[in-house]
Amino acid sequence: MKYQVVKAHAPDPGDVLVVAKGSWLRWERRPTSWQGWLYCENASGVRGWVPESWLTLESGEAKIERDYDANELEVSVGVVLDEHLSESGWLLARDESGRHGWVPLECVRALT
Repeated sequence: MKYQVVKAHAPDPGDVLVVAKGSWLRWERRPTSWQGWLYCENASGVRGWVPESWLTLESGEAKIERDYDANELEVSVGVVLDEHLSESGWLLARDESGRHGWVPLECVRALT
Protein backbone atom coordinates (compact mmCIF):
# COMPACT_ATOMS: atom_id res chain seq x y z
CA MET A 1 0.00 0.00 0.00
CA LYS A 2 1.13 3.55 -0.64
CA TYR A 3 0.88 6.45 1.80
CA GLN A 4 1.30 10.19 1.35
CA VAL A 5 2.90 12.32 4.04
CA VAL A 6 0.43 14.92 5.38
CA LYS A 7 2.58 16.11 8.30
CA ALA A 8 6.37 16.45 8.18
CA HIS A 9 8.42 14.23 10.49
CA ALA A 10 12.02 14.65 11.65
CA PRO A 11 13.69 12.04 13.87
CA ASP A 12 15.41 12.94 17.11
CA PRO A 13 19.19 13.16 16.66
CA GLY A 14 21.43 10.46 18.08
CA ASP A 15 22.49 6.88 17.61
CA VAL A 16 20.03 4.48 16.03
CA LEU A 17 19.36 1.15 17.72
CA VAL A 18 20.03 -1.72 15.29
CA VAL A 19 19.90 -5.33 16.52
CA ALA A 20 19.94 -8.78 14.96
CA LYS A 21 17.36 -11.47 15.61
CA GLY A 22 18.28 -13.37 18.77
CA SER A 23 20.08 -10.45 20.42
CA TRP A 24 19.42 -9.67 24.08
CA LEU A 25 18.38 -6.20 25.20
CA ARG A 26 17.79 -4.56 28.55
CA TRP A 27 14.29 -3.09 28.61
CA GLU A 28 12.04 -0.85 30.65
CA ARG A 29 8.57 0.60 30.41
CA ARG A 30 8.66 4.37 30.01
CA PRO A 31 5.79 6.79 29.62
CA THR A 32 5.05 7.31 25.94
CA SER A 33 2.08 8.22 23.81
CA TRP A 34 2.83 5.15 21.68
CA GLN A 35 1.29 1.98 23.09
CA GLY A 36 3.14 -1.25 22.34
CA TRP A 37 6.73 0.03 22.52
CA LEU A 38 9.44 -0.64 25.13
CA TYR A 39 12.57 1.42 25.74
CA CYS A 40 15.56 -0.88 25.21
CA GLU A 41 19.36 -0.81 25.37
CA ASN A 42 21.78 -3.10 23.56
CA ALA A 43 25.10 -4.41 24.89
CA SER A 44 26.92 -1.38 23.41
CA GLY A 45 24.72 1.07 25.31
CA VAL A 46 22.69 2.26 22.30
CA ARG A 47 19.09 2.91 23.33
CA GLY A 48 15.83 3.16 21.49
CA TRP A 49 12.20 2.13 21.25
CA VAL A 50 11.36 -1.41 20.12
CA PRO A 51 7.94 -2.93 19.38
CA GLU A 52 7.03 -5.07 22.39
CA SER A 53 5.43 -7.66 20.10
CA TRP A 54 8.88 -8.32 18.59
CA LEU A 55 10.37 -9.24 21.99
CA THR A 56 10.32 -12.24 24.31
CA LEU A 57 10.48 -10.65 27.77
CA GLU A 58 12.36 -12.02 30.74
CA SER A 59 13.19 -10.23 33.99
CA GLY A 60 15.01 -7.09 32.85
CA GLU A 61 16.09 -8.57 29.53
CA ALA A 62 14.39 -9.38 26.26
CA LYS A 63 15.32 -11.42 23.22
CA ILE A 64 14.38 -9.84 19.91
CA GLU A 65 12.62 -12.24 17.57
CA ARG A 66 13.53 -10.54 14.27
CA ASP A 67 16.11 -8.14 12.90
CA TYR A 68 15.31 -4.57 13.92
CA ASP A 69 16.46 -1.12 12.84
CA ALA A 70 14.97 1.87 14.70
CA ASN A 71 15.86 4.33 11.93
CA GLU A 72 13.17 6.99 11.44
CA LEU A 73 12.64 8.67 8.10
CA GLU A 74 12.75 12.42 7.79
CA VAL A 75 9.85 13.21 5.48
CA SER A 76 8.19 16.30 4.04
CA VAL A 77 4.54 16.87 3.24
CA GLY A 78 3.60 15.35 -0.12
CA VAL A 79 6.20 12.57 -0.15
CA VAL A 80 4.81 9.17 -1.17
CA LEU A 81 5.87 6.11 0.84
CA ASP A 82 5.60 2.38 0.14
CA GLU A 83 4.46 0.43 3.20
CA HIS A 84 6.56 -2.43 4.47
CA LEU A 85 4.54 -2.94 7.66
CA SER A 86 2.51 -1.09 10.25
CA GLU A 87 3.26 -1.55 13.97
CA SER A 88 1.75 0.10 17.04
CA GLY A 89 1.06 3.51 15.52
CA TRP A 90 4.09 3.59 13.22
CA LEU A 91 4.68 2.76 9.57
CA LEU A 92 7.87 1.07 8.37
CA ALA A 93 8.22 2.34 4.82
CA ARG A 94 10.48 3.22 1.92
CA ASP A 95 10.45 6.61 0.21
CA GLU A 96 10.79 7.30 -3.52
CA SER A 97 14.59 7.58 -3.26
CA GLY A 98 14.89 4.15 -1.60
CA ARG A 99 15.50 5.29 1.99
CA HIS A 100 13.67 3.19 4.57
CA GLY A 101 12.61 3.78 8.14
CA TRP A 102 9.79 4.46 10.57
CA VAL A 103 7.22 7.28 10.31
CA PRO A 104 4.32 7.89 12.74
CA LEU A 105 1.00 6.87 11.20
CA GLU A 106 -0.40 10.24 12.29
CA CYS A 107 1.89 11.82 9.67
CA VAL A 108 0.52 9.88 6.67
CA ARG A 109 -2.69 8.99 4.90
CA ALA A 110 -3.34 5.92 2.78
CA LEU A 111 -3.63 6.45 -0.95
CA THR A 112 -6.40 4.55 -2.68
